[in-house]
Amino acid sequence: MVKRKSKRPGKSRAAKAPVKKKKAKAARPAPKPASKRAARRMPAARPRKAARKQPANPRPAPQLFKAKSQSPYDRDLDRNAANYQSLTPMTFLERAAAVFPERVAVIHGSQRLTYAEFYARTRKLASALSRAGIRRGDTVAVMLANTPPMLEAHYGVPMTGGVLNTLNTRLDATAIAFMLDHGDAKILITDREFAPTIKQALKLAKVKPLVIDYDDREFRQTGEFVGKIDYEDFVESGDADFEWSYPDDEWNAIALNYTSGTTGNPKGVVFHHRGATLMGYGNILAAGMGKHPVFLWTLPMFHCNGWCFPW
Repeated sequence: MVKRKSKRPGKSRAAKAPVKKKKAKAARPAPKPASKRAARRMPAARPRKAARKQPANPRPAPQLFKAKSQSPYDRDLDRNAANYQSLTPMTFLERAAAVFPERVAVIHGSQRLTYAEFYARTRKLASALSRAGIRRGDTVAVMLANTPPMLEAHYGVPMTGGVLNTLNTRLDATAIAFMLDHGDAKILITDREFAPTIKQALKLAKVKPLVIDYDDREFRQTGEFVGKIDYEDFVESGDADFEWSYPDDEWNAIALNYTSGTTGNPKGVVFHHRGATLMGYGNILAAGMGKHPVFLWTLPMFHCNGWCFPW
């Protein structure tokens, strides 16, 4: 029986070469925070990345309307009078007058207007405005309450290609004067009720629009006449058979509105024919309006054009 020799503690069978230890490099000291609170928020140091090189030829911005392709659907199918018309809310009144001419359209006190009469008055207004020089892109400002002329202006002005600017009747003369100048108003239709404000605003404004006074027979008041033309006389000077035309582009402006200017001068906002039309459709759906509704409008129509309800 062979006995194994016991191993001495601390020694191994094979001798190992001594290992040289490398000196550790001293770490870069972290920047000292300005305060204890900053020390809690300071992120760990990260190596800086090289700045990204900008391409020599950046990618061009996407085009809203792409060039026509070679598809057969793009040939000989251009827009024409038989298959296309610009969206405009003017068609709402035109159709109502043709389909329901005897139905009551406007009620103002004891005054009643059928759709045929309302349509005729808007065409007379458009004709008179056209004779006064209103063309596409010209601004017609109105300082009116919720009265028939306010409704008529929503149709008569766009029929000429003009842009309707409904003025906030609650603002002071300085703000009104700014809007008249900024919008470059060519004509101003104003209710006698607001004569003091308008008279002062016209003195402050640089533009000199043709002023037309509206005397509301349903509301007796003592406001003076600022202009030289009465609204009813102006409308009667127009032609009820005035041939108005659709906008050549539904993106054309239909209305100009202004903010109240609480933080500076009033800011202008423009509506186009397409937007007013789509908003009109949306109002019918959102309000759940059935056939032949009678709608009592209380919000001032100068406010965002009554959310397009006048159309």
